[in-house]
Amino acid sequence: MNTQNLRLAVLVTLALPALAVAQSRGLAVSDVQSLVASLPQGAEFRSEGQTYRPVAGLRAELRPAGRVEPGQASAEGAAEVIVEVKGPYVIYRDTAAVSAAGKSLVGAPRVAKGSVVVNVRTGQLGIADGLITAKLSDVGAAGALAAANGLTVEYVAGHIGYAFFTAPPGQDLAAAAAALRKDPRVKSAHANVQESFAEPG
Repeated sequence: MNTQNLRLAVLVTLALPALAVAQSRGLAVSDVQSLVASLPQGAEFRSEGQTYRPVAGLRAELRPAGRVEPGQASAEGAAEVIVEVKGPYVIYRDTAAVSAAGKSLVGAPRVAKGSVVVNVRTGQLGIADGLITAKLSDVGAAGALAAANGLTVEYVAGHIGYAFFTAPPGQDLAAAAAALRKDPRVKSAHANVQESFAEPG
C-alpha cells in the first residue's frame, strides 16, 4: 500500500464515526440476525467503544466484477450464499466451513483480516480490516512495541499520537491489541472494525 493510499485509509478509519454513511445493502435485518444467531460465535472483544463477537461460517471478500445480490449463490456454488454487500466487500455464508470454524472460534476471539464480526448491541455485521489502532504516549516507541509483540508498523500519525499496526497471517488481532494495552506506553489499542462505508464519490 503506497503512502498516499495508506494516509487516506487512516483518515477514513478515524473519520467514519463522524461521517454520514450510506446504509449497506443486504438481506432483511431479521433474516441476517436469525442467521447470525444460528452460527457459532467467538468471545467478545472491544473496538472503539463497541463490543463485537467473531462469527464462524461468514467471510468477507472484495466485491467481484458484475452485479451481486444478497441471497444468491456465489460463483463457488450453493454452499456459499451472499448475505450482505458492504461497501467494497461481499459477506458470504459458507455452510461447509461452519463446523470447523466454530470449533476454533468458540471460547476465544479469533479476529483476522477479513473476519466478519457482529456488534453485540446492534446486531450489525462488521469487517475486521486487519489494522490495530493504538494511541501511544510516545509515538517514537512504535517500532519497539511492534518488535516486542510480533507486529509490523503500518503507519505513524505523529501529530495525533497514533500508530497503526498489522499482524502476521493467523495472529489474533483482538489478542494482539489486548497485549498492547498492557504496555504502559500504550494509552489504548483496538482491532479495527468497519461497519459502514462512505458512499463512493
